[in-house]
Amino acid sequence: MQILGLIIILGMGVFSHKGNKSQKMVFNRFQDPNSLADCPDKPNCVSSFVAPSDSHYIAPLTMQVFNKEPIIKAIESIGCQAKTNDDNYLHFECVSNFFKFTDDLELLYSVDKKTLHFRSASRVGHSDLGANEKRVNKIKDLLSNL
Repeated sequence: MQILGLIIILGMGVFSHKGNKSQKMVFNRFQDPNSLADCPDKPNCVSSFVAPSDSHYIAPLTMQVFNKEPIIKAIESIGCQAKTNDDNYLHFECVSNFFKFTDDLELLYSVDKKTLHFRSASRVGHSDLGANEKRVNKIKDLLSNL
């Protein structure tokens, strides 16, 4: 029983270290102002800028108007913090409650297509157990009620 307890404590220490590491990393925005970066070859990212057949795909949201203030408030209500607020682009940092992993959430509004695109990605690790997909789907639900 003591060995199991030791394994659990060591495992928590490793995850805690990775959480602290993710908080210290610096986010770099993709260079193309009309696109979002591709997802890495890991399951801890979702994006509406990839092909629907891609495992990282999540559908964009049709929006007639890009009213940023209620969007920012809705996303901050689920625990994310706005970091960048440009013309048609928003970047948030979302920190998990327990291990303090930092994920980056990006939104890009296409004025001509009246479409809000998403990219949500973990900074560290391989799998996020679906956290980024759940987050974007929650945000889409919140925004569809605005």
